[in-house]
Amino acid sequence: MSQNSTRLRVLKLCSCNLTGQDLESLVSVSHAGFLENLEDLDLIYNNTVDDQSWAMFFQEISGLKELSELDIGLRPLTHRACDPWITIFLDSLVRFPSLTEFRMHHWVLSASQRKLLETFNRDSKRNILFHY
Repeated sequence: MSQNSTRLRVLKLCSCNLTGQDLESLVSVSHAGFLENLEDLDLIYNNTVDDQSWAMFFQEISGLKELSELDIGLRPLTHRACDPWITIFLDSLVRFPSLTEFRMHHWVLSASQRKLLETFNRDSKRNILFHY
């Protein structure tokens, strides 16, 4: 990459009514290497993404080695369970070595899912702040 080239560090796709197809496109862009310098990915208030698409996103996204912050929080009056994708997300964290903060406000976590997040930090010797 030349010295004058632009590197995308922050991508905010907030309140865009994203769909599963949009997440598939984001995955495709990540595979092509266009997000390799991305540090902050903000997908907040996209309640239109279904659970299967979040699962696909976490399973397929790659090339985000610099990503330190990820936000997928829901709108304040919305609450949804994260059962369909939370374990896939935890499995994907090895591909995000720089991630230090994951915001998922208004997603509903069971006590056992909260324990999984705590156990992940302890077992992987990482200190990711999980905001829920």
